[in-house]
Amino acid sequence: SDAFTPKPSSQEDFGYIDLKGKVHSAKDADELAKKVSVSREGIDFVWTPASDQLVVPEEVSALHKSMRTRQTRYADQDLSDGKRMGLVFGAIMIWTIYGAWKNGGGKIEALYSHQLTGLAAMLLFLFGLLPLYEGWKKKRHLAQTKPSDLAKEIPDAQFDTWLQRQKIPVTYFLLGCLLICGLAQVYLDWGKTQFDSSVMQAGLLKHVALQHPEQLDGGAWWRMLTAPMLHGNAIHFLMNAGGILYLGRRTETLARWPHLLIVFVAAAWVGGLATFYWFPNKIAVGASGGLMGLLGFMLVFETLHS
Repeated sequence: SDAFTPKPSSQEDFGYIDLKGKVHSAKDADELAKKVSVSREGIDFVWTPASDQLVVPEEVSALHKSMRTRQTRYADQDLSDGKRMGLVFGAIMIWTIYGAWKNGGGKIEALYSHQLTGLAAMLLFLFGLLPLYEGWKKKRHLAQTKPSDLAKEIPDAQFDTWLQRQKIPVTYFLLGCLLICGLAQVYLDWGKTQFDSSVMQAGLLKHVALQHPEQLDGGAWWRMLTAPMLHGNAIHFLMNAGGILYLGRRTETLARWPHLLIVFVAAAWVGGLATFYWFPNKIAVGASGGLMGLLGFMLVFETLHS
């Protein structure tokens, strides 16, 4: 009951707060429902005379139809964006596949060894296929439920809203480290599509460590700590940063910050060691090892604390 703050005392009896923190008042439940229905901003909290605290919209039965309208609008927008961006990045992917095949002398191996082909496939998935799937999933869910079924989602809505409002300074510190290293890579490799120079300076140069052990810098132990902070390109950086923000928030909030740092550093180190055996001739960079460690930790943690 005390998870959220008291409702505004100087406002009308009804109202809502959007995701930007802006307060919107209403005279009665009907006006509140209308404002929620037409609002283009996300709804963070609402308040009514029934409670002294701010509550999530799912807790107010008078808003269920309005929330249903918003969900339908979001699903249609996802489908529209997915179709439009899917066509754009689908065309780009076809063009890169053709270019890789032609430049590779008609060999199939060229299709999966060309970096632009993988980048185009990733963009097609993120901005085309994923929104299409999300929109289809929402529409399917809406077709199988009624507005009143939103009451069943109250615990999940409360938890998600509470989780998003928790302070996560260590997660932001970790993201800041990645950002500083990313900016350094941009500076060192300015004008290039790949971060080649910076990766050679601080990535895991395993072929050097294994084949030329006398070159201590190439196989230096400190590269096990610097390589997870580096990335191969901007898309690689953005995906790992998003993963750290999502998993870091859950880890820091539910298990507290020491577990976040211990798990991330230990898993990143072990992940780097694993690449020596699985990919001994390829340079390794990226925070994926640490991310997989956080994911595994949270799977175990949330199973023990269901």
